[in-house]
Amino acid sequence: VSVLYCPRYERMSTVVPRASQIAALVQFTLLTVGTSASDVIHTVVLREFAGVFGVPLSSVNRLNALYLFCYVVLGPFVTRAFERVGLRRSMLLASMLNLAGCCLKTAAVLLSSDHTGGGNELAWPWWVFVAGQVFVAMSINFCMAGPTVLSSSWFAPDERTLATSIVTQADSAGIAIGALFPTPLFACLKASPNVPIFGGPGDRGPIAGIFAVMLLVAVIDTILNVFGTSEPPAVPPQSATVSPVKAVGSPENDGTFGPPLPPPPVTPELRREQWQQVLILCLAGGLSVGVFWGHAPVFVELLLPFGFS
Repeated sequence: VSVLYCPRYERMSTVVPRASQIAALVQFTLLTVGTSASDVIHTVVLREFAGVFGVPLSSVNRLNALYLFCYVVLGPFVTRAFERVGLRRSMLLASMLNLAGCCLKTAAVLLSSDHTGGGNELAWPWWVFVAGQVFVAMSINFCMAGPTVLSSSWFAPDERTLATSIVTQADSAGIAIGALFPTPLFACLKASPNVPIFGGPGDRGPIAGIFAVMLLVAVIDTILNVFGTSEPPAVPPQSATVSPVKAVGSPENDGTFGPPLPPPPVTPELRREQWQQVLILCLAGGLSVGVFWGHAPVFVELLLPFGFS
């Protein structure tokens, strides 16, 4: 039995510059860290944040529910966007949404009533902040759905597990950063009256300074996305160059049976089955996250009397 070498398999291997791969990976990671941190920062300085807008703590907790609602509703559509418009356009949209959300959040804090709060839930700066939260929540959907798309588009099969792990763990890293750095930054800005806009004894300036840091991260991510990344290769890179295959049993044969077969054609039935699996996965993930955050307000109310927020 002999296996004929097919020249078309030579074109299945694409040489991708390492700098382009690293740029795409860094941009995706930075976007994921920024969106995750921006989503949880206000829960760390909970009382001060609520005081700036003059809203009850229950209204602040609704921001988390709003994020989860956007995640459950928009998840399947974001997956569809990756298929229709491609990876880079989808990530450009995600960066723009995150940048717009961070701008709205920072502006809302700066435009709040005064340094000591005294506003109300119907005041328009509060709704500007809510709109910013919606934009960031829309952006983070792309970060949740895109790790496998990024790794399969830019990296060879033996590198995809590592690339997927890096961008997936960036979400946890962003949450950790958002939970750790606001408190010392808030204390530092509050004790620095000479810092313009963001410093001083009131709460509005330091709170705005925290969100300004997230805005800076969003600006860096957008610049890197626009000028530092490119379209992924049309054919994903392979682990090694495919070489001609000798006849089985010949001295030159190394035990392999030829180049890998191309993937099977995507039929409407297969696509429908894939979409059903994606929808079930999104609903199950959204339900589990929703149950977790549904208990968060209860935990907050229980811990606040003991000095924890």
